[in-house]
Amino acid sequence: GIALPVSANVEVAPGQKVTVGAFQFDRLRDKKGDKVQKADHSGTPASYEAMTQDLHFVSRWRDGKAEIVDPYVVTSTPPLP
Repeated sequence: GIALPVSANVEVAPGQKVTVGAFQFDRLRDKKGDKVQKADHSGTPASYEAMTQDLHFVSRWRDGKAEIVDPYVVTSTPPLP
């Protein structure tokens, strides 16, 4: 894996960088304060952690510097029980 956060980490042309990465979700919550549960394909996209990560990426991209963050750090998500 790569250390997060990451931004402009891959050069696609001389002097032109883009942000590239993938994040594997192993746990999630439906909303802040909910019990942590094992991630699955249907629940992950709308989870609190995924939405937090997505909104951060898009807002930074809109400002000209897309950034991928670790949603578990940003949201203080506890580990699975």
